[in-house]
Amino acid sequence: MHLDFVSGLWSGASIPFDDKSSLEAGQVLPAKLIPSDQDRGSVPMMQLARCADFVSGTQPLEAGLLKLLLRWYLPLDQKLIQEFTSVGNDLPVKKRAAHLISRAFVHSLDIKGPEQKKAVLDYILRHSQAVPQGQKKLNQSQPLYPEQEILRALSLLAGQSEGEIYLIYPGRSRKRHPEKRWPHRLVVCLSTSGWGEIWIQLIMHNSNLTAQIWAENSSFLRLAKVAEQALRRRVSTLGWELAPIKTANKKITGIAELIEPLGLDNYQHLDILA
Repeated sequence: MHLDFVSGLWSGASIPFDDKSSLEAGQVLPAKLIPSDQDRGSVPMMQLARCADFVSGTQPLEAGLLKLLLRWYLPLDQKLIQEFTSVGNDLPVKKRAAHLISRAFVHSLDIKGPEQKKAVLDYILRHSQAVPQGQKKLNQSQPLYPEQEILRALSLLAGQSEGEIYLIYPGRSRKRHPEKRWPHRLVVCLSTSGWGEIWIQLIMHNSNLTAQIWAENSSFLRLAKVAEQALRRRVSTLGWELAPIKTANKKITGIAELIEPLGLDNYQHLDILA
């Protein structure tokens, strides 16, 4: 048996953010059961229930998968769920969540074809097999939903270190003053020989500057806090006011972990009436 509302809920095309066919927290959807021999690409009922955390004994991969797809406004079809499930099963548990977030981000862009999507995914996950084409396709892409943040990437060489600079722009449909044509966030990722990977995010709002630093090596984070006062004085001469720097001893796998999708932040459960 299958739930028939799933295949018609979203198409792969862009839907306006305020479209009434989008799921909202607490929304009740009409549904009907149909025999499996009449299946038209719907998701099997028990598979959907496991993904949505409806049933006990949920496998770690399936728990929360539907929530991830909803958060990135992706179509809830069998092919996509099977893709995420298959890929996730082949990944170590520690790498699974970050990879699936990055995969969802790539699917939220207007990138055509599996080869191009794979090139972008390899690039944003910083895989060894990544090719320049992945960066190019990312920089040419647009989000399927205009209000989602826009990402652009540049390669960086700094002495013995290398990495990327990511420019993050507000979504296209927001009302913007002329200065909003500039990115509102800047993220720098550096691979260093002594401290490992370091991620630095700068959030700019008017003349205020907020800095966040993630690193696996806690010694670098201590050095960053020691240098905070000197950095604050330096940026003040440029007209910026630096807020207290936030640091975290954490590994960031890819830039998609720092991109803000459209939301459903308050999504908890779907209510299905029998």
